[in-house]
Amino acid sequence: MRRFVKHLESGRSRAPGAPNRKLAPASVRRYVAPLRAMFAQAVEDGDLRANPASGLRIAGRRTPSRQRALAESELAPLLAAIPDDSPRHWPGGWRMFFRLLAETGLRIGELVALAWGDLDLGARPSLHVREGKTPRASRTVPLAPETSSALLALRARAYRGNDDAPVFASLRDTRLDDHNVRRELRRYAEPIGMGWVTPHTLRHTCASLLLQRGRSVRQVAAWLGHADGGALLLRTYAHLVDEGVGAPLDLGGASLGQRDTPEQPETADPSPTVETTQEQQK
Repeated sequence: MRRFVKHLESGRSRAPGAPNRKLAPASVRRYVAPLRAMFAQAVEDGDLRANPASGLRIAGRRTPSRQRALAESELAPLLAAIPDDSPRHWPGGWRMFFRLLAETGLRIGELVALAWGDLDLGARPSLHVREGKTPRASRTVPLAPETSSALLALRARAYRGNDDAPVFASLRDTRLDDHNVRRELRRYAEPIGMGWVTPHTLRHTCASLLLQRGRSVRQVAAWLGHADGGALLLRTYAHLVDEGVGAPLDLGGASLGQRDTPEQPETADPSPTVETTQEQQK
């Protein structure tokens, strides 16, 4: 990869308006970006142990960037902009679909593949991801009570006894198309100036909210179905998990035969429940 970057940096532009001009750093980054993303996905899927494109330095200034995730204050108006009475035959329409993406952090392919047999809507509601990209992707994700109630209402209306049928079906009772899902989200996000939001942004949002609510990196990695045990999360969300070195180690009590009482960990909520704008105003 380093040789490839050096080759690009020594290359010349083929643009009609600027023949033989040296490639700008931004152009080099545009060539490298898809490769970096491809290798990152391979690491997440467990096909590579490390990303060969990570740590590459490209000449020129660049403002450091982070994976964009929505704050709850941004997510609420986005969901409010999505009608809950769209011409879908599931209660809650597209608003429910995209809220579930944000609350569970599922990949878009995982949610459209979700079948009725993957839901447990009992005392401890959850969903099971069985069609994952890797063995680690197969996992159980807890559901918030309000989300469970909405899914129960959907099942009462749409379930026809086939556990393998998709929970969110098209108007022809077939599995939704990923491209159409992205188009629907863009349709509602662009008018409110959030056209950059994608279904994968909602996955990042889930990870960000979980970390902000005190979940460990390993817990969030398991929640998202990452195959690397949290390495990708640490790189992507280091600004959320950087806790410094913590308090000093005081061994004074040890010399007196005393023991410190360990702090009891706080119990986190089962799911990063998203509040609507109306609920926040109460």
